Amino acid sequence: MPELWAVAGRRASLPCNLSEPDDSVTLILWYKGETKAPIYTLDARKGALDKARHFPSTELGARANFVMSNDPPTLEMNPVFAEDDGVYKCRTEFKRSRTLTQMVRLHVIVPVREVIIMDEHGQRLRDVIGPYDEGSYVSLICEAEGGIPHPTVTWWRESVLVDETFSQTSQGYVRNELALPKLHRSDLLVTYSCQASNTNLTVPVSASVTIDINLKPLDVRITSIQRHFSAGRKVQLSCESSGARPRAQLTWWLDNKRIQSGKETVSDNLTSSSLSFLPKADDNGKILSCRSQNPALSNSAIEDGWTLTVFFVPELKLVLGANIQPDAIKEGTDVFFECNVRANPWVNEVKWRFEGFPLYGNTSAGIIVSNHSLVLQKVRKEHRGCYQCVAVNSEGEGRSEEVMLKVKYAPVCRHPSVAVHGVARYEAVNVSCEVEADPPQVSFRWALNNTVENIDIPSQSSEGTISTVVYTPRTMLGYGALLCWAQNNIGHQKDPCIIRIIPAGPPESVKSCTVSNQSVSFLVVECEPGYDGGMRQSFHLEVYNSAVEHLQANVSSQESPVFQVGNLPSATSFILVLYASNAKGRSNSVALMTNTLMPAERRTEEEASNAPKEEASNVSPLLAVLIGVVAVLVVVAIAIIIVMRKQGRDLDKRPPTQDNVIKCDIPLKKDSDDIPDSTVESPDVIPNTNDTQVYIADTGEMNGKDETTYEFFKSKDYPYDYITAVRPQKSAPREEEITYAELAHKEAQCTVVNRMQPPTEYAELDFQRRLPTYPWPPSVRDDPMRSSLEAGEFPLMGGTTSHKSKESLNIPETTTETTPL
Repeated sequence: MPELWAVAGRRASLPCNLSEPDDSVTLILWYKGETKAPIYTLDARKGALDKARHFPSTELGARANFVMSNDPPTLEMNPVFAEDDGVYKCRTEFKRSRTLTQMVRLHVIVPVREVIIMDEHGQRLRDVIGPYDEGSYVSLICEAEGGIPHPTVTWWRESVLVDETFSQTSQGYVRNELALPKLHRSDLLVTYSCQASNTNLTVPVSASVTIDINLKPLDVRITSIQRHFSAGRKVQLSCESSGARPRAQLTWWLDNKRIQSGKETVSDNLTSSSLSFLPKADDNGKILSCRSQNPALSNSAIEDGWTLTVFFVPELKLVLGANIQPDAIKEGTDVFFECNVRANPWVNEVKWRFEGFPLYGNTSAGIIVSNHSLVLQKVRKEHRGCYQCVAVNSEGEGRSEEVMLKVKYAPVCRHPSVAVHGVARYEAVNVSCEVEADPPQVSFRWALNNTVENIDIPSQSSEGTISTVVYTPRTMLGYGALLCWAQNNIGHQKDPCIIRIIPAGPPESVKSCTVSNQSVSFLVVECEPGYDGGMRQSFHLEVYNSAVEHLQANVSSQESPVFQVGNLPSATSFILVLYASNAKGRSNSVALMTNTLMPAERRTEEEASNAPKEEASNVSPLLAVLIGVVAVLVVVAIAIIIVMRKQGRDLDKRPPTQDNVIKCDIPLKKDSDDIPDSTVESPDVIPNTNDTQVYIADTGEMNGKDETTYEFFKSKDYPYDYITAVRPQKSAPREEEITYAELAHKEAQCTVVNRMQPPTEYAELDFQRRLPTYPWPPSVRDDPMRSSLEAGEFPLMGGTTSHKSKESLNIPETTTETTPL
């Protein structure tokens, strides 16, 4: 029996062979199974077969039709139902031949109604499922509903069959469970399909899912070039990672401590991160790593790291030896320092410093340097101070913290130089003795050494490290050296402090004076102080203007004989008077001559007016050069001869400069009552003086630095009741003044200050010593100055007569004469 298969809902064709030779068909009957009544009848008994009548049963109705045109003719059922499944019989009757019966088995296949995919919890899955973690277990269950016969249920990975085992459930479903024990990266976005099929006549019914997976990073690496770093210098580092889904998160770690990351960028499957890293010395040897992790996956982190090499300036720590107590160090103790060094790269040498200055080994002085250690043998007070060790490498110089070394010591004088006190007889003076000691709790002892004996002085007062005695010399044996000793718990003072007690007196004159930095309105005067007379002294400078004959400036200094004088008129000659004073009086004065410079404009005009005019020449350049050289040599030779022969006269014709100094005898004041306390600028007239002696600048020497130094002074007795200054010849004497005699040397014995007019030189007059009487020269016998001198009248420069009689000056009766210079 032939078998036919048809899918429910589609067409079924049941064949019936009508090919009987030499006979015609009269009736065709179709039966199903064991039924007695036909389900389909074709009646051709009353006519031709093509005009036969068709009679389908009610069961088939319009969906059945016998098609004669097919070969063989077939009973078409469209659509076929599941109930149509069975054995069909075709009975054919002919006019003459016997009846022909044919049977066919029709199998009606019912397709699967639906296929569903579920997880192990029965949740239906569709489309993209997950994401599942990489490496996790996944179970996919497929169930097919319906279908006759029961379908086969299979799992397919893309187009590859992976599972064809299935079973039938009690509910009539056909199930196939697919187990994926460990998801791999290759399972990412793979489609798994479940197909159910019970015939090859139709496409299998299927359902599919696509698996999404969280993937771990495949790799991570620091892309920057590995090298050493320098502490404190920022560097930029980069890191890349790929393979993670979703994108990896990149973090930076230093010895498993997270540090702040930079900017992250994503490109395709690549994630990048940058880090601005500032290495420190402590980072040397640590591991810097870049860690890549999928935040959706636990234990997915991978990392790439470096062991850092950080170069840094040496770090030093200076410590005392382990067995040394810092507060118990005293003179004679051995002290040991150790310098602990931490550096990369390593240092070649450790150096030492004391109080900020280099300290070198000196075995004879008890200083032993051994690279990282310093030994001070038998320390003394001088070893007190701050110690430091220093080391250098390629990164720079490192210094330790300073360590203060304290050395306890016996008292010593705070001021080791011998102090001097000028004291009059029966005058009480407070004498202090100050010592340095550690510890500072001290006791004192005083004594007087007068070269005859030592006398203890019990009466004293002490405060801390200072002791004071009130001492009064009553006889000449009361003068000498006061000696002061102190004592603390370390020991006695070895050398006493010495204070010399000498008879007090006025100070000595200043010496070695220098005039420098001269300009059109400014100059500086510097001298060396003389002996202060045993008391504190101050210094004074009086600047006299020779042109207008009055005191231009008055400057005092309490510290040293250094004076700066400004606001002076230009191109002017000045007399500088310097002296010192103390409480006992004042010193003899020193007089200097100098001048300010001419303004640059005037010098330029004069030089321009004296410059020879250039003549135009058509001489060749080479010949002109030769002629010029010869001319210069001739001019220089002539100039040297003229300067040597006519030095004095030529100097008088030039403008005043700082290169010329005049030797003069100038009366100065010495009365201590006239000493000013502070600087007074430009008084109207020159004050009266009562000096009896003056030191005159004897030599003015140019020292090559635009300075004039006065080093030699001659002492002369002189009645200083007035100042004699240089009066310009163009100034006519006023009627109330006395005109002085002008005396000139035959040859200049000293360098003089140049003026536009020749200077006036005055005679030295001595009212203290009786001089032999000489007749008045004819040129001055009738001069008004003679009568003024005989009358004892002395005018001030540019001022009025200040003394009317010899009694007012307390001058002994003498005869006054002029003497040639």
